[in-house]
Amino acid sequence: MKNKSSRWSRLVVQIRTLPSRFFQFVSNNKLKFGSIVTSALIVILVGVTFYYYVTTSSATVLVKAEDFPPGFSRFTQKDLMDVVADRLERIVSTGQSAGNQPTTNEGFAPVRPAQQRIFRAVSDHPSPAFQFEWKGFSLSFCRRLGMSLRAKRVLSLRVNDASDKGWRLSAMMEDAPKYSAQRIAGAPPPGGLCAEFEVCAGDLAEQILGSVDRKTLLDFYISQNNNDRIVELFKTADPASLQASDLVMWGDAFFGRKEYDKALQKYEQALIKDGNSCAALAARGYFYNRTAKRKLDRLQNAERDLRTAIKCEPGNKFTLTSLCHTLTQEWKQQQDQPQLLEAARQNCQQALDIDHNFVIAATNIGYILYRQGKHAESLSFFNNFSQKHRQDSALFANYGFVLYLEYLESKDPNFLNQAIEQTYNSLNLDPANYAAANNLGFFNYEKQDYQEAVNYWNKAKSLEPKDADMIAGLALGSYKLGRKAEAIRLLRQAQKIDSNYGNPDKLTGDPHFWSSQMVLDLKNLNRRLSAKLR
Repeated sequence: MKNKSSRWSRLVVQIRTLPSRFFQFVSNNKLKFGSIVTSALIVILVGVTFYYYVTTSSATVLVKAEDFPPGFSRFTQKDLMDVVADRLERIVSTGQSAGNQPTTNEGFAPVRPAQQRIFRAVSDHPSPAFQFEWKGFSLSFCRRLGMSLRAKRVLSLRVNDASDKGWRLSAMMEDAPKYSAQRIAGAPPPGGLCAEFEVCAGDLAEQILGSVDRKTLLDFYISQNNNDRIVELFKTADPASLQASDLVMWGDAFFGRKEYDKALQKYEQALIKDGNSCAALAARGYFYNRTAKRKLDRLQNAERDLRTAIKCEPGNKFTLTSLCHTLTQEWKQQQDQPQLLEAARQNCQQALDIDHNFVIAATNIGYILYRQGKHAESLSFFNNFSQKHRQDSALFANYGFVLYLEYLESKDPNFLNQAIEQTYNSLNLDPANYAAANNLGFFNYEKQDYQEAVNYWNKAKSLEPKDADMIAGLALGSYKLGRKAEAIRLLRQAQKIDSNYGNPDKLTGDPHFWSSQMVLDLKNLNRRLSAKLR
C-alpha cells in the first residue's frame, strides 16, 4: 500500500508541474517552435492553393468585378459576382439537363450534347477561417490564386452610367494567354437603365451565355418553353452555321407561338438541308396532324412523314404516338375502315412498350379501345393506369371524359358522378387545366347544378377566354340562372367564333359530344335569340 501511495503522489506532482515545464520548453525552443508554426502555415496556404488549382476545371470561367463608380452603393462587388455566377451556373445546369430531354414540339428535335462549362466567382469564401490573414496572405487569397492559375478565361463585370435614375451592367471576357478584354454583353438593352439588381443581373447572365455558349442557353430556353427567347436567339445566329436540327427547334418555337406558316417554313428548310432528317420529318408530320382541321389530305401527309420518320428512328415514342393520333383522326373521317383504328392502337402500344409510363400513349390507347366498342376494357385500362400515375392531371381529365361518354350512352348517373370526381382530381392537380375546368362546367350542367357549372365555366374563361364551346356553355348556364340578357350576349359571341352553335344538332357527336338535353336547351336559347333579332 505504501509503495502505491508514493507512486500516486509523484504522479500528481508531475501533472501539476506540466504547464510550467511546457512553457519552459517553449521558451528554450522558441526559435524551433516558431519555425514549425511558420512551416505549418506555409504548408496550409500552399495546400489550399494546390487544392483549388486541382479542383478547378480548365474550362472554368472566373467571374470578377471591376471597381465600382465612386459613391455607388446599391449592391457590392461580391453581390454582383455571386449573383451573376450563380445565375450562369443555374442556367448551365438546367440547359445541360434539358439537353437529354424532349424539345418544345413533343421531343422531335434531337439535342446535341451540351459542353461542360463552369462559372465561379472569385469573391471571398464565406467561411470565417478563410478570412484569417497571416503576413498578408489568407485562405481566400489562396483560393483565388489556385483558381486563377488553372482557369483560362476571366469574365469581368462592370457598373456603368450610374446615376440617380439607375445604372447599366457590362461584361468583358479575357482569354489566356494575352487576357485582352472583349465586350460580350450589356444590360439592359441599349438606351435603358437598370432599376432592379436581380433582374438586370439575370439579363446580363443570359447575354453572357449567349456569347460564350449559345447551345446551352438554347437548351435552357427550350426547358423553360420560352419560345420568344428561342426565336430571338436564332435570329442572331449565323444562318450558315445552322443544322437541320437547329431549324427544327426554330420551327418548334414558331409553332409554340402559333405562327404556323413560319413553323412550316423552318421544317421545310430543315428538310432542304437534310432530306433524311428524322427530326424534321417527325416535326412536319406533327405539324400537318395538329393543323389538319379535319382535312383528310393533310392527315395523310402527316401519316406519310411520320411513317418515314419512324423508319429512320423506330424507337422514338413521340413519333409513334403522333402517328397513332394521326391514324385515329383519319378513322374519324373514314369510319368504314376499322383497320386505321387498330393500326393506331398498335403504334401507341409500341410507344408504351418503349416507356411503360408514357401517359400520352396510354391515354390514346384508352380512347381507341372505347372507339372500338370495348367500353369495359377502356374504362378498366384508364382506371389501372390512373392508379399508377396519380399526379398526372391530363390523364385524370381524359379518364373523366371517357366516363362522361359512357354516361351519354348508358344514362347511368353513376358514370356522370365518377366523371365529375376524376375531372375534379385533374383540376385539383393542375388549376390551369382548361379542359378539366370546361368539362366540369358541362358535367355539372348535366347534373342540373347550374351555379356550379357557371362557376367552372368562368374558371375556364379566365384560362382561355375565346373558346366557343365554353362560351356557349356559359350562355346556357346563365340562362338557367335567369340572366337572359347575358345568356343571349354570350350566345352571339359563341356564334361569331363558330357558326355551329347556331345549329345545335351538329353538337351531339365528335368533337363536341353535347348531351341531348343541352342540345335541346341550346335550341330554345337560339329561338329566343332569333325572336329578339326580329
